Amino acid sequence: MKQSIFILLFLIPLISISKSLSDTNGVKALREKHRTMASPDIPGNLVINLGFNVLSNKASTMDTQFWGSKSLGLYYTFSLNNESSSFSFNAGIGVGLEKYALKGNTALNQKTDPTLGHIAYIETLADDINVKKSKLAANYLEVPVELRFYSNKERREKGVYVALGASAGVLYQSHTKLKTKQDGVNYQVKNRTDFELNPLRFSAIARFGFAGFSFYYRMGLSELFNSGNGPEAAPAKSSSFGISFVGF
Repeated sequence: MKQSIFILLFLIPLISISKSLSDTNGVKALREKHRTMASPDIPGNLVINLGFNVLSNKASTMDTQFWGSKSLGLYYTFSLNNESSSFSFNAGIGVGLEKYALKGNTALNQKTDPTLGHIAYIETLADDINVKKSKLAANYLEVPVELRFYSNKERREKGVYVALGASAGVLYQSHTKLKTKQDGVNYQVKNRTDFELNPLRFSAIARFGFAGFSFYYRMGLSELFNSGNGPEAAPAKSSSFGISFVGF
């Protein structure tokens, strides 16, 4: 019975396609139908950023691994002006999901200082503890804005474009994940707290691309931690770079 239903569901679209192809306008109608189904009429675009985080002005003890410090951004963006212009002002909303992988037998922790209150610091673990993974995750709700210039204003998807912009974000979740092995036993600890991370994030953005693909660079303008409360009170800033794709 299930096989019969499957065959029937498979044959129905084939019959419909054959009927469309039988008339002179069938191919054109079929292509137009496929184009409509493949590209839904949804205003705006889903932009996906894939990149890596780098730290500047960081504490001497906060060394990060390049490949493990990944950046993922998911944003819904839309144009606020006429598409016939060479310039486009784009705005949006989305999330920035950042990870920082620490090197060596270290982990980010938090303690109370008599003068400063809560402070974040880099803890060096015992030599008999084998650290497999030590990461900080910081997730932001963000509002990006961009001014874009298109080389081909009639058909923007056929030319290159450059963009300059900025983003403002609010930290909504953070945690550390520590995977270790000691005396042949594996351990995993996830600690959810703010680690004195700056609740606000401001960035400058540059982008260069073609059609639905681009390279981007995000320069952090605000400190990663609350001023004076991060590891070694260093004014660490986080930037990222990578590639972007347009989902629809």
